[in-house]
Amino acid sequence: MTAAGFYNPRGEGDGDGSHDPASHAMLYAVGTTYNVSKRTSLFGAVADVHDSANGTFSVFAMPGDSSTPTSPLPGESQTGAYIGMMHVF
Repeated sequence: MTAAGFYNPRGEGDGDGSHDPASHAMLYAVGTTYNVSKRTSLFGAVADVHDSANGTFSVFAMPGDSSTPTSPLPGESQTGAYIGMMHVF
């Protein structure tokens, strides 16, 4: 099992084209891997980001100039999850 927490401060003057310079966010993530056999494993993770009043940080790693934006509305939180299975041949 893996767990992590990240604080993302922007600070005055550190803003870019997609984030307010006065915004910040907290991201929490937890994930695990379960070995079903010697060659097969199941995995999954859940992440949640809590934005400040003007923050639009996302749980997805997408460039700010992406044609398919994934950022939430300012001040909103976002949750994402994934699950999968890996088999080594």
